[in-house]
Amino acid sequence: IADGIVYVGSYDKHVHAVRADDGSQVWASWTNSHLFSSPTVANGVVYVGSANSLLAIDARDGGHLWRYQTDRTVHGSPTVEGGFVYVGSYDWHVGKFDASTGDLVWSYKTNNIVFSSPAVANGVVYVGSADHHVYALDDDDGSFIWSFKTGHAVHASPIVVDGIVYISSYDDTVYALDADDGSLVWSLKPGGQFAWSSPTISDGILYVAANSPGRLFAIAIPGQ
Repeated sequence: IADGIVYVGSYDKHVHAVRADDGSQVWASWTNSHLFSSPTVANGVVYVGSANSLLAIDARDGGHLWRYQTDRTVHGSPTVEGGFVYVGSYDWHVGKFDASTGDLVWSYKTNNIVFSSPAVANGVVYVGSADHHVYALDDDDGSFIWSFKTGHAVHASPIVVDGIVYISSYDDTVYALDADDGSLVWSLKPGGQFAWSSPTISDGILYVAANSPGRLFAIAIPGQ
């Protein structure tokens, strides 16, 4: 939602802009492929992934500003930070793009598909991969800084708070990692399967949902 407008991608191959107050349609933009990604809106532009590309769409009228062709589906939501767009893809890559032009700045290849939406903090890009790892990459050139191996695929998106990277994995574990070196700060198996849920934090409490058995967990962060 931005400026009273709800932006949503659909399997009907359109991005829809709908007024939040009454549900009336502002525009529908044809993308030529199915959409799984949730749009991100920044500076009057809607960024969204599709089955074969990353798109930038004018939030005013739905016109296409640029398109970057990917080898496979962009499932996660784009992250927009500092004039750049960060996104992962089924083609195993994480990419950084110029938000104005769509030009590729750098690309890093993991060892499996990337559902996770990257988090950017203090010059580092953090992202999970289905290859069981959490990665930290240099924001300037995409070079490898560190990785942490979990017990299964990491489809969730990380968050970074006070120098700690929080992320859940398909191995039913929530992890807290040191943002600088990737060392394990703590981990917890609260009793659910965290295949897709990304954690969030408020007032020293970490919240994360389990798709099985369908529960929401509130976890007190140690030391807070």
